[in-house]
Amino acid sequence: MKKQLIHIFLIAFVLGSCEQIENPGIKDKMESTDFCVYLSDIATKTANDGMSTKWLEGDAINLFHAIAGTQNYIDDNSFTCDNVAASKFSGTLAEELNADSNYDWYAFYPRINTSNGDTPVKFSKYIGRTEMSSFAGKVTQTGNNSMAHLAVGKEGFPVVGFVNNVPYSEFPTIPMRNVASVICVNVTNTLSEPIVINSVDLVAPKPIIGNFSVELTGNDIAASSLYGQGFIRLEVAEGSQIARGESAKFYIGVAPFTVTSGEEILLYINSTIGDKTVSQRIAKIFDGETPFKSGFIKTFNVSYAQTDVVPVKVNKSDFQTLNLGKTVTAYKINSQFESFDGWKLLHGAVLPVTNLNLDEQPAGNLLAGIMGDTKGNGVMTSPLIAGGCKTLTFQYGIHKKNNKIKFQINIKDADGTVKYTETVSDDAPEMKTPYTYTFPNTTSGDIQIDGPFQLEVINLGPSGKTGALADCLAICNVEWTSVQ
Repeated sequence: MKKQLIHIFLIAFVLGSCEQIENPGIKDKMESTDFCVYLSDIATKTANDGMSTKWLEGDAINLFHAIAGTQNYIDDNSFTCDNVAASKFSGTLAEELNADSNYDWYAFYPRINTSNGDTPVKFSKYIGRTEMSSFAGKVTQTGNNSMAHLAVGKEGFPVVGFVNNVPYSEFPTIPMRNVASVICVNVTNTLSEPIVINSVDLVAPKPIIGNFSVELTGNDIAASSLYGQGFIRLEVAEGSQIARGESAKFYIGVAPFTVTSGEEILLYINSTIGDKTVSQRIAKIFDGETPFKSGFIKTFNVSYAQTDVVPVKVNKSDFQTLNLGKTVTAYKINSQFESFDGWKLLHGAVLPVTNLNLDEQPAGNLLAGIMGDTKGNGVMTSPLIAGGCKTLTFQYGIHKKNNKIKFQINIKDADGTVKYTETVSDDAPEMKTPYTYTFPNTTSGDIQIDGPFQLEVINLGPSGKTGALADCLAICNVEWTSVQ
């Protein structure tokens, strides 16, 4: 079947607003083998121009088509922007179109992975983060009021578009939308002295970053979490002073989600005032169902009035994202797992939370299973964590009969030097009973770890046995507070 050279034009929904580009019209003035589709500008894509973002020459999108109303999706692969002013993308169709048919068209930036079973109407995408990193729950905004960090268009902030029932004789004009939702935190300084915002922490009752199943339903985009977390930190680099009465905006890209009545979103606005580092905690409790929709900005207005020291804020491990949120219950030497935030497990397994009888446990949480085999003592390490360690707690236990507990805790500085070490042991633990480790304690005395630190837990295998299930140790709910 003869292939056709086509050009494409896209129109974007710009985070809740819409900028229309005149339809280029029908294709009766072109050769029969030529075709056009136009894509529009995206507000948070590759090149930022205030609230409007322009396609760049060489940008490549993934195009699909199907006969209108059918599910026989044809992957037309990549189409490249060759006319920025017209938002025109050119490429070659995988097969010739039928002159008697109308067509549905789908465009993606970046492409979807059909080898994993994705289709143009249901696919998986990372949202709210740009790449796997040592702390994937952190995104950086450079300067006050900037949206450039949302203009990635890679894994983290994808854009999609579709248009249905387009006659063969017409060029498709495809409206594009951001999959992510955006929360704008608009901070107004009510203090007499200027402030500089260093970071904004957002804690939601639903997963807001991670891997999501995205479904195109009518004119809506719905996202359900495959694995993810409800916490994201927006670091602010090169932030400028906000004088009394002035405001600045800070933008956090998240997966679309809905809060229900009674649920709350927490914000921690962390700033510098003179030589002090302070924070203001804001709890927004919702009195009705509130959607954070794909492609829209929702603004939280904050009057900054904090003058005392940073309140204690508990930080938590993200074991729910170990092994991409999937359990691997078979313990194996040399097995390696990593969470979004950079928690690493060597020689172990990723276990369902039911392996310990915990009183309360969020749905979808997981346990880090650390091997006690003397041929491969399991090790769990945290990422390098800023802010020092004032307190540390976690829960642990065994989930197999006749196992013993003996593990070593090391707290290291940024250079890898052990600043504190302790061994915990129990020769007769109760199976599936959760125990709690706390630091500082009677062994450590009243100490704290200043500066960046890393936690390391090593299973010492007290029985001296080999085998996958020897002295398996399960750990979860690692929490710490920073040094004030």
